[in-house]
Amino acid sequence: MSKLTTDQLHFIDTYLKNSGVQYTDIRYEMTDHIACALEEQEGDFMENFKRNMAQNKSQLLLQSKAFGWKASRRAVKHFFSVLLSWYAALLFLILSFISYKAVSLYGVERVGETMYVVFSGLFLTAVFITLKGRITADRGYSVAFKALTVPCLFIYVFQIVVNPLRITSPYLLAALINSFYLVFILAVFVNYIVLTKKYKARYAA
Repeated sequence: MSKLTTDQLHFIDTYLKNSGVQYTDIRYEMTDHIACALEEQEGDFMENFKRNMAQNKSQLLLQSKAFGWKASRRAVKHFFSVLLSWYAALLFLILSFISYKAVSLYGVERVGETMYVVFSGLFLTAVFITLKGRITADRGYSVAFKALTVPCLFIYVFQIVVNPLRITSPYLLAALINSFYLVFILAVFVNYIVLTKKYKARYAA
């Protein structure tokens, strides 16, 4: 059989959703798995699908955690590709320069208060996106939400406990650490946006 059409992929996704697989990213991985199996078979799509589900549905649904891990590996791999990219490195250098100059001009306390507001805003934004997604009809994403909120929470708490702006000398070290925090969180948001766009694009016309 040739590559499945968008309508056929959507059919599989809807079937999995009606079968109790609530999270979009988990269904994405499971749909991929089913589609690969069907594309290796000759004949009518619907007949092959019904036969495949009759034989494998119960086992497939029991393996949802394994598909979750697969989605997690995909998310982590993409996150590091963003974090280690040239544009992340360039942003890090720019933010380090701005942070160093800000501390020199306005002092540690004022910059520290500003950074606390920035980190708090980013963390609350991540929480809002997750909570909003959880209450939607399809409950949104499992792995993508965790990939957004967990790193933000870690950096938020770590920034409070190990505040780099407590380092009074040299200011450059504080600026570098603070800039890394910011780039890390921004990479988390970029990763979330790219992943969710990828899931949504699967069924685009």
